[in-house]
Amino acid sequence: MKYLFYISVLISSSVFSSQWTPAPGSQVASINPGGGGGNSTFISLEGVTFSGCTKGHGAVISKDSNPDYDQIFSVALAAKMASLPLRIYYGGCVGNYPEIKEVAID
Repeated sequence: MKYLFYISVLISSSVFSSQWTPAPGSQVASINPGGGGGNSTFISLEGVTFSGCTKGHGAVISKDSNPDYDQIFSVALAAKMASLPLRIYYGGCVGNYPEIKEVAID
């Protein structure tokens, strides 16, 4: 029984572990604010597939779960407008999409 517990913890931590998108960063393909009743924004990167959730063609940042929502949205928008590569640190899921924790212009 003890081993079963360790195996389940190992599996859940690997499935929901946080990670950065590959370096170098990628161009922002789309930014779609207003989802989740106006409390979340969907961001996708060109050529990047996110892992760990049912849908991997983009990731979501939620105002409800991330106190840095405004700063992350601003950096992603600046990267999109200036055609700069962006990296996304993500982990866990919001609905069926990976949840954005941080972003960085690469």
